[in-house]
Amino acid sequence: MSHKNFISALSSYNKELFHSKAITWLLNQFPEFQKAFLKSILDKDEYIKATFIEALSEIRQIDILVVYKLDDKYKFIHIENKIKASESFKKTKEKETGSKEKILSQTEYYFLRLNNKEFRKDLAEEINNKIKNKIEPHDISELDLKTDPECNWDFIFLKPSHSLKNKSRINSLNSWRQGVWEDGKVTNPWVTKSYKELVIDSLAAVEEGIASANTLTLGFEAKFITDTGNNGGFLIQASYLISDFKFTENKGKNVSTARIGLQYEHNSKSAKMKFCFAANDYDKVKISDKKNRELYNKKVEGFLSIDNFEALISKLRPDKFNGSKGKTFCSRTNDIKKYKNFNDLHDMFEEYIKLLFEDLNKINDKVWREFSQS
Repeated sequence: MSHKNFISALSSYNKELFHSKAITWLLNQFPEFQKAFLKSILDKDEYIKATFIEALSEIRQIDILVVYKLDDKYKFIHIENKIKASESFKKTKEKETGSKEKILSQTEYYFLRLNNKEFRKDLAEEINNKIKNKIEPHDISELDLKTDPECNWDFIFLKPSHSLKNKSRINSLNSWRQGVWEDGKVTNPWVTKSYKELVIDSLAAVEEGIASANTLTLGFEAKFITDTGNNGGFLIQASYLISDFKFTENKGKNVSTARIGLQYEHNSKSAKMKFCFAANDYDKVKISDKKNRELYNKKVEGFLSIDNFEALISKLRPDKFNGSKGKTFCSRTNDIKKYKNFNDLHDMFEEYIKLLFEDLNKINDKVWREFSQS
């Protein structure tokens, strides 16, 4: 287990690791995202029959590994995430890959190492251990992972959208060389996809699913901010967005989107989890009149109560309601005293988001209307 502290663990979050873990999380949490994701990769007939099993990140140098089932066969998607970096090269030995080439590109190496039976056995064991709750023990064999022209794999080379504007360059974005495999029968197996095509467009399906489950139209956003101005602290924020919200008087120009969600705030002295409600740009909604502010705080405090958010608040147990001090930001705040490492905090945050989603879907129409329109 990693012994990195929370800050150092998050220092990589502007790099590809963040994108890989975020995509993996979305795949494992949202059926709508899973379906849209698979649809963007598989043929129509395959997509209709495919059953998503699990997504794994950073397994045997695979950025994202998606396991799904088609009829009675397990299938695999290897996503090589090149959102930031370029493809690198690796010195290899023939026994590792079956290739006489001493230097292979990443795309060549990741495909050809599946020729190695020992590697396949180790990979199959690791996959089985990680998803044993989704399949029968040791149900995936090394033979399922074998590579050939008709193998059970799809290989996706993920690039930022701007790099794909010149369509004539798409096939040259990775360094696969025809004939690098011993019999030369495999053409470049890597299909280049844009981040927009594979991720952003699939996220639209999640938003549609959330919207259909609520009377109000809800979007979703998550942000990581490294400098909040709060004593040099940083912030993780995940919020559901409420459109066409009628704010109190003194609102700024064109401010009509509210957010409700969770913030984790960390500085050198404290760590806090906040269950909060605010204008999406809360600096632009001023509540300067004291009487208006008191009424606004009372209204928000009533909404953010255990009556409406029983699942989240019962678990989070925020000990105080901060209230607005002139802007729209209101929160129920809980000091976090103990967590062992980044993974502990990650699991905690993920659990709270799920509970919030559960509560939001239970709020009745009358409560929504009274809160958002009055």
